[in-house]
Amino acid sequence: MVRCSALARAIGSYQVATTLITNGQIEHLPESLTDAFNHIEFTAEQLPGYELWKNLLGDDSASKLIVVDSYQYGEKDIAQLRSFGPKLVVIDDDASRDLTDADLVVNSGLTFSHIDYPVAHRVLTGPAYALLRSEFRAPNVDCTKSTVNPQAVMLMIGGTDPNNLTPRLLEFLSNRVGENWHPILAGSRDALSRPAVSVALERFASHRCLCDAGPEELAEVMRTCAYGITACGGSVYEIAACGLPFLGVVVAENQEAMGSAIEKKWGLPILAKEELLTDKLSSKWNFLLGKYPAGIRSNIKELDGYGALRVAEAILRL
Repeated sequence: MVRCSALARAIGSYQVATTLITNGQIEHLPESLTDAFNHIEFTAEQLPGYELWKNLLGDDSASKLIVVDSYQYGEKDIAQLRSFGPKLVVIDDDASRDLTDADLVVNSGLTFSHIDYPVAHRVLTGPAYALLRSEFRAPNVDCTKSTVNPQAVMLMIGGTDPNNLTPRLLEFLSNRVGENWHPILAGSRDALSRPAVSVALERFASHRCLCDAGPEELAEVMRTCAYGITACGGSVYEIAACGLPFLGVVVAENQEAMGSAIEKKWGLPILAKEELLTDKLSSKWNFLLGKYPAGIRSNIKELDGYGALRVAEAILRL
């Protein structure tokens, strides 16, 4: 939803109307996501739905375009969508489907390249095409030591932190001899209000919790913290675009490839969640602090936050 919203906003900047078609529950989503679309159509049908799309697009479907960001759509479904006229864009993550029928494929993963899609009409791969919201674009003025709080550490272990790793990380930071950290936690209200988190936060002289924060607030914090600790999910690109040096934690199997690529290509330390109870946590943290003294920013040039605009331009050229 976040990346579709970012793309819709970029497309909308060219005065092109967008409609979100979903069978997901959207009533609790923040307006910063939903107001990116001109229209939202909720359907009780289990997508994909060929007839649904045909009815929505009408007789002039050939003049319209569908962006598919769903693994409910298999190869046959994608071919069927393409068969009745509209241009077709597929946002992909793992190159596991034959996407021959797509007019454009977008995969911003660090581990994929054009050769993973030998038969697609056109492919955009790599972080330069990451669908980030505009708040996370590289700032016009470089962050300097004067804008960074050297004690601030941002913890962002997935929206709901299903493995309950935040208390363990807070305990680790509070036990660091000679270090006086100010943790800033970002996540869902349910995750950050857990008793174990509250108890762990009592160890610190000061802290801050960002419950269900919007992109502007998150980006501001990312640019002023000295370090971050984050799950290797979608927030990684946001943090990296803001120049925040971070320790990545692989909290799910589908993050393993991303974590490995971050360590290899960006030189940032990565841990598996099982390693948080070992000495590796301390050694990886020391590596991060040694490579990026407080106030020094990471500089990942391939990730400038303008990926959504680049993809929007490619879509308009179709």
